[in-house]
Amino acid sequence: MKLSKEELFYINSFDSVTGVMPKDCVVDGNVVSFVVNKNELAKALGKKGIKARLLEKMLKRKVEIFVLADSAEEFIKNAFRNIELQTAEENGTLLIKTNSLGKRMLMQNMGKFKRVKKFIERLYKFENVLF
Repeated sequence: MKLSKEELFYINSFDSVTGVMPKDCVVDGNVVSFVVNKNELAKALGKKGIKARLLEKMLKRKVEIFVLADSAEEFIKNAFRNIELQTAEENGTLLIKTNSLGKRMLMQNMGKFKRVKKFIERLYKFENVLF
């Protein structure tokens, strides 16, 4: 996985503010998303989310923090808690199946879905993610 200079800057900033080294970072417009280990999430957020808010002020961008999971399906379920879904793997492609309500919620959060999709492709080694 190759990271850009911008992503490396945000990873180093995240580490210096929170004391947690993220596993990955995605920059999407005015949003910077990070992935951290489950046991480091509380430390990354800080008491009452103070570290995350401090990082947002410092970077002047919205910050999202996702939890690294054992599988891509679990990662998606953690990112979109209210959506029931099933996944299937075919030749390096992850297929996501959900009901109409789940599709509507994914469509409303398309920016977040694109960032989650990028993390899945990078961290779980899928060439494509479809729903």
